Amino acid sequence: MVAYIVFGVGLLFIAVLFWVIIRTVPDFCQNCHKELTRFFRLSPNEQDKIRSYFKEHEDRDIDEDGVFVCSHCKFVHDDFSGEKHSRNTDHAHSIEVNGVVYKSAHWKTLCKVCGLLVSACDPANPDIKCRACETYYHWLLDEESGYYFFRIIGDKKVTGIPGHVFGQG
Repeated sequence: MVAYIVFGVGLLFIAVLFWVIIRTVPDFCQNCHKELTRFFRLSPNEQDKIRSYFKEHEDRDIDEDGVFVCSHCKFVHDDFSGEKHSRNTDHAHSIEVNGVVYKSAHWKTLCKVCGLLVSACDPANPDIKCRACETYYHWLLDEESGYYFFRIIGDKKVTGIPGHVFGQG
């Protein structure tokens, strides 16, 4: 009986240790390659700004474990971006737009409407579109928060499920 308790406590310890390690390993911005800040590490004021953006512009609550922010270039990688699970990038070259150098990472993210994978979501790409549902996107600066968000262009609403890849869009 004691052996089972010790074994159970040992497994619990290993699980907690694994969880702590995963949450402390840094993630890096696809744009500038600086370390990203996890949502829970932001100040309460910054968290409120980001929550407000999603509530106002996308009418939804975010999965806070899936939101990462670059303090350097001010990009918010939300729960559709895949940052929570893994980044799929190819840093082959850079693009300069209005004096700002963007790494052309061939970013991929999930469509916020249909949930399919959307390619070529680089900030410098003026024609980001989900091929499956014809939703257009652009990285836009939200003046109130000072952050760039991956935003739907047009009247479509967020209906997809963050973190679920159903195919290629």
